[in-house]
Amino acid sequence: MAGLFEIETDIATTARQTNDAASWRRFTRLFLGLFGGAITLLTLAVIVANPFRAVPYRTGGLPLMTSEQRLLYPSIARDPAFDSAVFGTSSIRLLRPSLLDAELGGRFAQLAIDNATAWEELQVAALFARSRPAGQTVRRVILGIDVRWCTVETASPPLDRHAFPATLYDQSRLNDLQYLLSFASIEAVGRLAKLLNDESPRFDAAGYGNFLPPDSEYDLARVREKLWGNAGRDTRQPPQTPVALSESERAALPFASHAALRDFLALWPDQTEVLLLFVPYHIARQPVEGSRGAAHWAECRRRIVDIARSRPRTGVADMMIASPVTREDSNYWDPLHYRIGVADRLPGLIAGAWLQGKDLPEIRVLHYPGM
Repeated sequence: MAGLFEIETDIATTARQTNDAASWRRFTRLFLGLFGGAITLLTLAVIVANPFRAVPYRTGGLPLMTSEQRLLYPSIARDPAFDSAVFGTSSIRLLRPSLLDAELGGRFAQLAIDNATAWEELQVAALFARSRPAGQTVRRVILGIDVRWCTVETASPPLDRHAFPATLYDQSRLNDLQYLLSFASIEAVGRLAKLLNDESPRFDAAGYGNFLPPDSEYDLARVREKLWGNAGRDTRQPPQTPVALSESERAALPFASHAALRDFLALWPDQTEVLLLFVPYHIARQPVEGSRGAAHWAECRRRIVDIARSRPRTGVADMMIASPVTREDSNYWDPLHYRIGVADRLPGLIAGAWLQGKDLPEIRVLHYPGM
């Protein structure tokens, strides 16, 4: 009897194991099928949305979806609709392309990247330059000159803390496909769903996007604290004896990013008009007149003008001066970023300096090649 019982137990155990194995196989097939189906659907959604234009086909007018400029701008830089462009950092990103088109002529793309290094700005410009279709010459280029281009340093850092997707900026389109199933692509598809549900895109087709808070939230007292600290006003005093650098001291100042500036100018054919524009930092961000910092910036300006003179149709204009714009606290959100009303005035001021070579209270012409 004991032996018969053991046999029946073994049979029952084997049956249970067989049933368990069959259940696991069914579960595994179901899981793999659902997972594979989800991946397939997600892949199709990403390919159709094509958020970074990594797949080279038209997307039927879908809006630009991602909020990450370094991923977004390659598609704009390759767009043949544009023959002119703005490069720089957030200090020039609020220039509205439609207003530049109206004031200067051309079809501008806005390709200034928040917190970009000089090296990153060069990569975006190089992609724009080599992506023009046959027979199209780049008409006009504006480069915002800010602290990136005038920092005294022996080596210019190629990257900042942001990851730069270099493969999106090279000449191969095949390696762009690696971004199709990246987290950023999936996030962009989710953003598309919101956009189709009437949420406004962060960037228009020309790359312009207003990153400032709503003007209804503007608080002048808080802004003055950002500009001047607790004093709320300018308490700085110029030195009793202005700093004057000797020729050897000026020559010893290393502006490492100027090598990238020469490379930037070399990208464009002689017919392209280039403006190097010192951006309008608030006066609180500018060094005090007569200080060592002011002497450093003066030397940087002198060298940039010399570099500009080495290329035809290259002008230099300066808005980083004490002016009706930069002295007025209520024109700014912080020392680097002016309000939208000011931004929309800049294209007209730039046109006066660039096309006519004339100084205005808000802008000074450092070099005018006679466009």
